[in-house]
Amino acid sequence: NQSSSIQPQLDHARRMGVCSLKEKRLSEFPLRLLELSKTLRSLDLSSNQLTMLPPEIGSLTALKTLTLDRNKLGFFPEELARLIKLETLSIQNNQLTSFPAALSSLSHLKTVHLSGNALQQFPIGLCDCPQLQLVDLSDNKITFVPAEIRAMNAVELNVSRNRLVKFPEELADCARLKVLRAEENCLVLDGIPSRLLSSSKVSTLCVDGNTFTIRELEHKEGFEKYSERFTAARKKIG
Repeated sequence: NQSSSIQPQLDHARRMGVCSLKEKRLSEFPLRLLELSKTLRSLDLSSNQLTMLPPEIGSLTALKTLTLDRNKLGFFPEELARLIKLETLSIQNNQLTSFPAALSSLSHLKTVHLSGNALQQFPIGLCDCPQLQLVDLSDNKITFVPAEIRAMNAVELNVSRNRLVKFPEELADCARLKVLRAEENCLVLDGIPSRLLSSSKVSTLCVDGNTFTIRELEHKEGFEKYSERFTAARKKIG
């Protein structure tokens, strides 16, 4: 009986507002969690066998952290957009092929981990999340970053191990982007906009494992300006 096997965790969650149901062999979302809709702040359902989430998950409106790593989710319902307090969303190593545009309404979202899925399109809805800090899209199948990325507020973007050939000029307009990880793609040298090097906020650019050498990148227009930002950022850390 699924309900009795998770009863201790439900009792703990009722007292503490935190529920971990990792590695419980769950194939369905435990609907008894909905009893905690006003108080549950953190939910971890990692390492189960979930293939879908019910629309009712949208009633867990107190959630700040939702972790669903290592399941079999191919999509997730637009009702997640009702989790208006959500700050951290982690759905790594699933089978996601898309990211609902409706989630752009999550105005408190800061950290999004979507690595290890089957995303083919950049989740453009994230560009409307005003408090975004970190977006991890590594290990997907993304082939293209659209011009709309200029509106993205993230400080760090990881698109390593995708299928990108180039970045749009507009990537240089991201107001807060400081760390860009794009290792092991199919990027060509001309696919790195000179403006990204010369006049963006990016001070850490990781592009090993693409079609050009770092020495070739160093000869590209704008690299000296990037190098100055890189050095200044290192001094600040030190």
